[in-house]
Amino acid sequence: IPHVLIVDDEPAIRDLIRERLIREDRSPAAASRGLGVIALLQKRIAEGESYFRQALRFDPADFRALAGLGTALWGQGQREEGFAAILKASEGSPDDQSIVLQMINPSYALNRLEQLQAALERFVRKHPDNLDMCYCLAGCYFRRKRLGQAEAMLHRILMISPTHPGG
Repeated sequence: IPHVLIVDDEPAIRDLIRERLIREDRSPAAASRGLGVIALLQKRIAEGESYFRQALRFDPADFRALAGLGTALWGQGQREEGFAAILKASEGSPDDQSIVLQMINPSYALNRLEQLQAALERFVRKHPDNLDMCYCLAGCYFRRKRLGQAEAMLHRILMISPTHPGG
């Protein structure tokens, strides 16, 4: 999507974007999810929520749409509901790095670090070479005062990549 279209607030332009997304993806759920992301980027949070709900009506198993809905709910002050949606999305799609990353700030804000740790551990088990996510896990361990686990993870990162910015 050209940048100039993303900043345009005209409903006709949004309809053109949606049509293009549907043509490219052949999925109304993906198109609605894409419009939800655009709405969030433009700080039109309630509209984003509506698009994510629409995506979930098209495809109830669209975990990225569910995570987007959680982000929209969070952005409207519905913190527990937002976190619950993001958590459910991470459980449904544990390999999706973008969903796991969406959990980080809400988890810290609500002190729900046990759930964050579980999601990060699931991800890192399947993607042990993703050092950025290993670093996120080390941070979670540190915050939970699991200093031995945090130190071990940081040593592991440095053994693999001595110049890693988190090491």
